[in-house]
Amino acid sequence: MNELEMLDHFRPIFAFLLIVSIVVSLTIVFQKKSYVNGYGIAVFSISSLFIAMHLLFTIAVLTDELNLGGDDVMTYLCMAVVLINVINPLLYLIYKHKTNLQ
Repeated sequence: MNELEMLDHFRPIFAFLLIVSIVVSLTIVFQKKSYVNGYGIAVFSISSLFIAMHLLFTIAVLTDELNLGGDDVMTYLCMAVVLINVINPLLYLIYKHKTNLQ
């Protein structure tokens, strides 16, 4: 098995984290009733951040040990996951405050 093919198996994990984070963001923005609470958003965001950063660190160690070049796509996916999961609690606070004013 080629070493680069081995590292490609990490991409679906990043893609899954990104898709779930986007779904959570859309749920926060377009919810009519309160389906999520602040604690759930915080726990999800922190755990997704931890998983993404640990996965990127593991990929970095593997590429270093196998003398391979890094993968830009996984780095960009990780940055997108981090960005969305930092924005999710802020979105929740904004939309919670907005619905409390109405």
